[in-house]
Amino acid sequence: MAKADYGNLCIEYARALQEDLGGLLGSNVRLKGPKLEVVDAADVAADGGTLAHTSVAAKDDSGHTFHFVVPADDALAMAALLMGLDGDALEEKRKAGLDDETLDAFGQVMETATAILTRIHESMALPAMARAETRAVAPESDADWLPSGSYKRASWTLALEGDAEARFDLLVPGASMEAWFATSLEAEDASGEASAGAAPMPTAAEGATLVVIDPDPDDREAAEDLEEALGRPVWAVDPEQLTAASFEEFADAAAIVLAWQ
Repeated sequence: MAKADYGNLCIEYARALQEDLGGLLGSNVRLKGPKLEVVDAADVAADGGTLAHTSVAAKDDSGHTFHFVVPADDALAMAALLMGLDGDALEEKRKAGLDDETLDAFGQVMETATAILTRIHESMALPAMARAETRAVAPESDADWLPSGSYKRASWTLALEGDAEARFDLLVPGASMEAWFATSLEAEDASGEASAGAAPMPTAAEGATLVVIDPDPDDREAAEDLEEALGRPVWAVDPEQLTAASFEEFADAAAIVLAWQ
């Protein structure tokens, strides 16, 4: 099996997640990120607080399993949109924590997240994935909730209704990175910066820059946040600032994307 491009998977996943979750939740969902880093299972547990954890396993016999991890309050924020909760009802749910009703609703979010992952995997000739139970875990006391070892973590921030934001993490085990993706686990260190052994980022002169022309400042910021995952510079431009000289500067770009969302 040819190895897939992990950066492209993250980009395609973010685009589909933004669109499909918006449709499911009946809300305008915007994503920032991903931030990519290498973490150990113990590091994830050390973040503290209750988490909503969903494991998704490959449908073949490889035994590879990914993990979606979302802080409890953020899982509740998404579940509340699906359940139509606000005001006093939402406050009561916060007091109850991740009860069965909330986990069932958030499980629908995770079902959508898993379906997107499978769709993108299949486009990259990777195995389809199946969702296991979504459950609440307390990392400090639930010692076996996440298998030990190193993971590549992709973290997105979801902007929901109003000023609400939710963190959404995908953890890919090191063994899966080595087996399925051309990018090694150690391609980036925990700070999200290129490690000493990683290949240098291509320069614009090498034709690697991606130019994004979009009038929305939030979209331009989101595009520039994708540099790590793409492994190339991203130049986001307001169309009102374009001049004839601008297009001469774009001549060596790898691609030009117009109004990318």
